[in-house]
Amino acid sequence: MLPNPLTAHELDGLADKHEEIRRLRAHPELPVAEVRAAMAELARRFPGALRELDRLDPERLDARLRALSRARSSGHAEPWMTAQVAYHHATRGALDAKRWLAGRRPRPIDASTREAFVRDPAVAGAAQQWRDHLAEIAAPPGGRLLPLTLARVASAMGVTVAEVRELVLP
Repeated sequence: MLPNPLTAHELDGLADKHEEIRRLRAHPELPVAEVRAAMAELARRFPGALRELDRLDPERLDARLRALSRARSSGHAEPWMTAQVAYHHATRGALDAKRWLAGRRPRPIDASTREAFVRDPAVAGAAQQWRDHLAEIAAPPGGRLLPLTLARVASAMGVTVAEVRELVLP
């Protein structure tokens, strides 16, 4: 099970993400270069967040911002907040692990590969959660990491993948 409450830093980050999504939507006149830079930064800080930019309707976005404000005051996160923090963490780790593996193919994923991954000082933080799943990262189902990250979050939260999908990707 994932910890609750989330840290103030995590709640602030989610609020920043949602505020940036609202800003980008509210100003379609922004120069293309500025929008691209903002989207790249959003994706860097919150891997997988660009789906929200495309999918999150304005009413739900506003409701989430209000809920985040309450959570920041009370310190109590709602399940969707916990799921999103875990999703971004899992996605960041999966992408980092995939980048690490990209430089080592077509070598098979075996014990020596996993050992090199664990010992590599360049591989830290979120990527380490995937050390026992490098073969899945190297060849994810349907070529996509999303099913792996959603399954990891679902397992950590003790809920179904469908429930996590609804919490994370409205």
